Amino acid sequence: SSSENQALRGIALKVGDRWQTAVVLADFRRDARLDAESNVKSLPEDGLHTGPTAINGRMQLSGGVLGLRLRHLHETGHLGIVVQNLWFDQRLKIPTRYGDDLFVGRDQMAAAMDGQWQVGQAQMYSQVAVTSARSTTWGGVAGFTNLGPRRARVSLQARLYEFGFFSPFGSSDRRWKTSNERGLYVDLRGRRWRGWYDQSIRPEPESIPISDESMELGFEGRWRRESTQLRLALRRRADAEWAAGQKQIIRSARARLQGTVTNQPYRFRALLQGHLVDDERGRSVGLDGRRRTQTHQIQLQFTWFNVSAWKARIYEYESTLPGAVAILPLAGRGARLNGSMRLELCGFGVAMFARRQWRRRVPTRTRIGVQIDRSSGI
Repeated sequence: SSSENQALRGIALKVGDRWQTAVVLADFRRDARLDAESNVKSLPEDGLHTGPTAINGRMQLSGGVLGLRLRHLHETGHLGIVVQNLWFDQRLKIPTRYGDDLFVGRDQMAAAMDGQWQVGQAQMYSQVAVTSARSTTWGGVAGFTNLGPRRARVSLQARLYEFGFFSPFGSSDRRWKTSNERGLYVDLRGRRWRGWYDQSIRPEPESIPISDESMELGFEGRWRRESTQLRLALRRRADAEWAAGQKQIIRSARARLQGTVTNQPYRFRALLQGHLVDDERGRSVGLDGRRRTQTHQIQLQFTWFNVSAWKARIYEYESTLPGAVAILPLAGRGARLNGSMRLELCGFGVAMFARRQWRRRVPTRTRIGVQIDRSSGI
């Protein structure tokens, strides 16, 4: 799983109350991909091992970490400092699309400072880190969250990561990760709605004549009344790319409207989707019904779709066998019918599904699956 790549195995000692001190000494093993010279060229995080390359790279990189954490707690927040020494059993040489390597070496020193303050209904925070290997690089985030009237909340975050900032055990929820990026994120949300704006840019590299840029504007809302629920999701994106010797702006928009009516043991749902990428359009209308009890579940799904190009494809969830998730793309012009059934029979769990798809000028495709499980009672 992906969590295995972030796991540390060792000892930790923590003492103190208002003034806290923590020491960590641990080793790790994580997935890696090697180049022809046995250097580590990438550190995948998904935890999947489904192909020869992924299987050969499983737990390929090992190393250790020694860390010290000092933290002071006070009535309105905290202030902390971290010092970390990280070493690897193999040499890392992580390339980038910009020509220069992101990180080269077998060890790294890092230090960070973080703080959080509460002022009335507002909470402010800041984190700054510096890493040192071949050169010294900086990264950091700062922001605040303020709770307004009627449970409304506004959040703002600014972030900056220099090129070469490398944090293998760090985390980020942005598509650019934590290197060579400047960005701004604004989030407004209420009890049943949320809106956001995300602007991201990579400083102009020498090997590419323009900066990579990304902008996203979105809104999500939900309304509920007794057994009826309505959900609306809107998203607008613009991405700048360098291709064919010139700058290109790819603009896209997505809309999703879903209505659900529940009357146990039945649930009925209608789904409208639209996807626009430049001049290409994709749209779909989906209907599904489900009956679920303690002993069985039956579900039937039907979707009509009309998608002019692959880049405007639409994704839709499909019910399939237990333990599997199917979110398949719909492209072209046609329809698909999907049915599934699960039941308990004489101590066995029996599941079946069938999927049939019709597309214009494409042969009809049919998929059928059966799964039988028996619980050991342990």
